[in-house]
Amino acid sequence: MAISLPLLCVLILTLVQPLLGASNNFNYNVSDTKYGPYGWPKTFPDFCNGSSQSPINIETSKTTHASLGQLTLTKFDTVPTGAKFKVTNNGHSYSVFLAPNTFSVSEGGLTGEFTTVQFHFHWGSDNNKGSEHTVDGKKYPAEMHFVSFNKKYSEINEALEHDDGLAVLGVIFEVGATENKALTSFLKYALNVTKPSEMTGLSMNHSLGSLLPLNTTDFYRYKGSLTTPRCNEVVTWTVFKNYATISANQLAMLRSLKDNATIALTDTFRPVQPLNSRVVQRSFKTAADDKEPDNESCLVTVTMTTILSALVVAVLLI
Repeated sequence: MAISLPLLCVLILTLVQPLLGASNNFNYNVSDTKYGPYGWPKTFPDFCNGSSQSPINIETSKTTHASLGQLTLTKFDTVPTGAKFKVTNNGHSYSVFLAPNTFSVSEGGLTGEFTTVQFHFHWGSDNNKGSEHTVDGKKYPAEMHFVSFNKKYSEINEALEHDDGLAVLGVIFEVGATENKALTSFLKYALNVTKPSEMTGLSMNHSLGSLLPLNTTDFYRYKGSLTTPRCNEVVTWTVFKNYATISANQLAMLRSLKDNATIALTDTFRPVQPLNSRVVQRSFKTAADDKEPDNESCLVTVTMTTILSALVVAVLLI
């Protein structure tokens, strides 16, 4: 049976609704002790009070190198012919919903293949804040998240109940002098969804890959959570080392959105959470790694030392 585009988009929104928060009551007002981010652990205690929450500050000097390999981003480099998707302002973010089983993410240390179902943005009221993740304590003006769920589960609701359920790609933006044309092709629809719950169609004329940094080989990896209630701790995070660019005009497009009839939708980011006992891995080596002997060289050193010691003992016994 053929499914019409409007019905397909309704189905997508139904599947992805948990990602938009268990309750539309939550907000990003840090002064709101109940529904603001500092109140989430008490108001949404199922997961928001957990020990593996996101986002985090990535302290680069404390990251650990791991041989994760390259990510496989299936169809991220193509523009689906005649494909139309949906854009919405849900009162918390600007989101683009994708048809399931069109794009996927795998490899790069991920356990399985993950189908990409949406991407959304977080941004600040000025250029000194907006990103959810910070790097060595530095904040950036915006961040984009590609959300995918593990194909081993039948739907995203099921994936949300398992610690390997989701994989999210995080792209941090820095301000660029020129306009990012690929980004404009997705952000221009913001003018049609300035009010909460508004939705419009989107025709893709740029690939998803054009939104990513040129280098997708270098990234940070850690286990964390959704950054909005219910804050499920089911996310394998990939935060790219290199940044994408966003212009002042493009940031203005995001800042034109409203969270009600009059109030601007800005500062849509959760404060960074404690890392606790988690380890942040990186897929790339640094100069410090080259100075550290690997396990094989250590083994050779230990073996040679043992042989020399045995020879000395043998000579003394003669």
